[in-house]
Amino acid sequence: MSGPMTKFRINFHAFDPWFLIVVAIGAGLRFSRLGDFDNQYYTATVASMLQSPGNFLFASFDPGGAIMVDKPPVSFWIQAIPAAIFGVSRWSVTVPPVIAGTLAIVTLYMAIRPAFGRIAAVSAALALALIPSSVAIDSRNEPDSLQSLRARVCESVTGARPRQEPRPLRIDRCLTIGRDVLVTSTAGLTALVVDTIVLVENDGLELGDPAWKSDRQ
Repeated sequence: MSGPMTKFRINFHAFDPWFLIVVAIGAGLRFSRLGDFDNQYYTATVASMLQSPGNFLFASFDPGGAIMVDKPPVSFWIQAIPAAIFGVSRWSVTVPPVIAGTLAIVTLYMAIRPAFGRIAAVSAALALALIPSSVAIDSRNEPDSLQSLRARVCESVTGARPRQEPRPLRIDRCLTIGRDVLVTSTAGLTALVVDTIVLVENDGLELGDPAWKSDRQ
């Protein structure tokens, strides 16, 4: 007999309690350090961004909008949201990195488990949750935690059976990986070129090959 309860039991048995434990450990380590440290340069940038729409758009370090911060503005746009709601403070600007760092543990598990199994996924997630450098970065207002989360998301969408997908979709995912690094630096352009070349070379196909349109036909 199949019904809602059967589906519920299937989903319940598929749930991994060790995954919940690892996420709880990672979240506890990060949230326990909330507000302990902030990069005052980036905190001042967030405060300046709230002064005007122009400052917000370009992540200007000074209230006059003459100097842009040394990183792309995406992560600072996110940091500005809780700062606008609760006011600029050490803990308000570190809330988004802490949340991003915790979600990175979740997405890493989801990226590893389909291909390598539960034990490998739990081990990888636990390593990310406990590594001191990861905990330190995730509990301060640096752009790196958001970049780490987006990298895990890219891994989760590119790691599952890439050769069974149309080539244009795989190229688009390489572009996604390149855009990911743009959160912290323009080195993402290098990642874009390298990822695209590796994909083409591994398939042994030229861009003009008919298989470019679809290698599943």
